[in-house]
Amino acid sequence: ELTYITPWALEARGDPAIRQVSVQWLSVCFDPTLVWRLHRQGYVVLAWTVNHPGLARWAWQRGVDGVITDRPDLLGDELPRLLNP
Repeated sequence: ELTYITPWALEARGDPAIRQVSVQWLSVCFDPTLVWRLHRQGYVVLAWTVNHPGLARWAWQRGVDGVITDRPDLLGDELPRLLNP
C-alpha cells in the first residue's frame, strides 16, 4: 500500500487498468524512494515538467519511465543519448 505521495501526483481515475502516475520532478529529489515505491505497486511513473536535457537524464537515472516537457525541441537532439547512455 502506498503510504506517501506528493499532492501533485495524478492517478487516472475511474479505470483500474490505467496504472500511470505523474509526479513533479522535484518530488523525486525530495523523496528518493518515490519512483521505486510506485513501480513496486505497478505504476508507470512520468516526471513533469522537465525542460532541460540534464534534468531529463537525472530523472531517467532515478528510474522514471518518461518525462513531460514544455520544450521537446530541447530534448529532441538529446533523446537518443538519454535513452542509451
